[in-house]
Amino acid sequence: MTLFKTALFWVKQGFSVIPIGYYSKRPAIKSWEPYKNRLPTEQELLQWFPSELRNIGLVTGNGLVVIDFDVMDVFNYWHDLFPINTYMVKTRRGIHVYVITQELAKNYHSDLLDIKAERGYVLIPPSVHPSGYQYQVYKNADILWINKLEDILPSSFTPEPEKIPLAAPLHTEPSKIDSDPWAIADSAITLETDVVQKIREQISLLSLLPDAKSSSLDGRWYVSFCPFHEDHNPSFWIDVTRGLCGCRKCNIKEMDVIDLYARLNHISNREAILYFARN
Repeated sequence: MTLFKTALFWVKQGFSVIPIGYYSKRPAIKSWEPYKNRLPTEQELLQWFPSELRNIGLVTGNGLVVIDFDVMDVFNYWHDLFPINTYMVKTRRGIHVYVITQELAKNYHSDLLDIKAERGYVLIPPSVHPSGYQYQVYKNADILWINKLEDILPSSFTPEPEKIPLAAPLHTEPSKIDSDPWAIADSAITLETDVVQKIREQISLLSLLPDAKSSSLDGRWYVSFCPFHEDHNPSFWIDVTRGLCGCRKCNIKEMDVIDLYARLNHISNREAILYFARN
């Protein structure tokens, strides 16, 4: 099925679509906001999808909700509890689960899953992810109608983000001097955003992946043999613009330079932060 016919199919089902750049997640039109509330015309679709060198974005909202499971283990655990029959898509890292809710749902984001419920869009097959992975239909079924999202996604899957307490006030009394300089350094280094951000800005992912080869003309994308499994064809992607990397086959979550160093050396992220802060 051509991109035009795919787009037309979704529109005829009552869902709005927008054109996305090829190998991209960015809209290929100046403003896609109007299509949150109206369907594109067939003439617009013809203009948007003259060839196969485009991606398709399906607009969420107005009842359409997509649960984006970023971790396959989380999806499998959830699906064992809620073996629903609905349309699903295999993404680069996990699964998109499509439902239509009677009660409006809210957006949600975490490292394990996202909820795309309003004012958003998702890539649909046969779109191609910037890493080169092509979205595929995982379960071809009608989209399930439910009363509310909580009927299939309990609150335990969407916990409130943990609040980080404010730092304690500085003591005016002299503190005990520690003779171990590393202990002093460790106590001085915290997981504050500015420290992590400086590491991400100053340490390149490519410094940890010396065999990586450029895979795009603009120098943004690189590929390498995955260091976490026996890889005969380069499946490990690096996005130097965002400072993120991952593997198309391992289904591991996106990693920054701290995550990658920790995983390569079998240490915690805090130990990785301490290493970079010392060196």
